[in-house]
Amino acid sequence: GVSSTPALAEAAERHRLAGPPVPGVVRVMTYNLLAAQYADTAFARANLFAYVDPESMDALLRRSLQLHEVLGFEPDVVCLQEMDAKPFDQFWAPAMAAAGFEGAYLNKAGHAPEGIALFFRRDRWRLVTYRAVALQDCFQEAAAQGASNLPRIRAFLSDPGRRELARVVRTKLATVAQIAVLQGAGRRLCVANTHLFFHPGASHIRMLQAAAITDLIEETLASVGPGDVTAGPGDVATTGDVTGVVFCGDLNS
Repeated sequence: GVSSTPALAEAAERHRLAGPPVPGVVRVMTYNLLAAQYADTAFARANLFAYVDPESMDALLRRSLQLHEVLGFEPDVVCLQEMDAKPFDQFWAPAMAAAGFEGAYLNKAGHAPEGIALFFRRDRWRLVTYRAVALQDCFQEAAAQGASNLPRIRAFLSDPGRRELARVVRTKLATVAQIAVLQGAGRRLCVANTHLFFHPGASHIRMLQAAAITDLIEETLASVGPGDVTAGPGDVATTGDVTGVVFCGDLNS
């Protein structure tokens, strides 16, 4: 069971090294969970994770250990990748809510039932705005006649020599991103979460996706504007303040 696994002692040591939260410092955690559909197959067990005790690959056990790992670091914000769709609704969302977090899940643009999730502590942050983005849609919209969004991406992909690259990023990739602007006591924070394209020979695609997400972050912050953010109980008005930006995810770099 979870209570007896050696992994708990290892996690406790990691939590000890991280130490307790520091007042005034934002603690952000990002973690690839390894989706069950990629881990819990005969091929994966025999070839990718042959060195792992089969019992340790059990999805329910891994899920419980992952929750323990995440909560033990006492983060303000948590970004997760390879989140399985059903376990988000049935396990992660209720468990994180019970621990004081609010969150959202975004499935990949394809048919695979996995994606990314973003959580934040309700007692320290409130959500100002949230965007769920399928990058292939963004690339398609940027290419439309008269489009004004993502101008540097549109200019880059309009080169005739990049026609095939443009086709791939607009139609073939399932990459998604979450962008959340959070209001804390006297500060604002913009958090982006993503899982970039995996192929080892596609660093140029990952760079293009990362550039698009940074442009989307800028668009999001511009749309919110300091005048749209009101101070809640215990908050300090932030007009004129600089919003911190944290770009999280599995970048497959």
